[in-house]
Amino acid sequence: MVKIETIESVKEYNDIKKDIVEIFNRINKDKLLELHKYIKEKL
Repeated sequence: MVKIETIESVKEYNDIKKDIVEIFNRINKDKLLELHKYIKEKL
């Protein structure tokens, strides 16, 4: 684990983490929607 020295880099790190989480959430939503559509078509 990298030791974070300054307040600024902690803030930056948290912002990046937030962005990554947001991206993953968006991807998962899209995948769930696709899966839902796919299942509906198959039934």
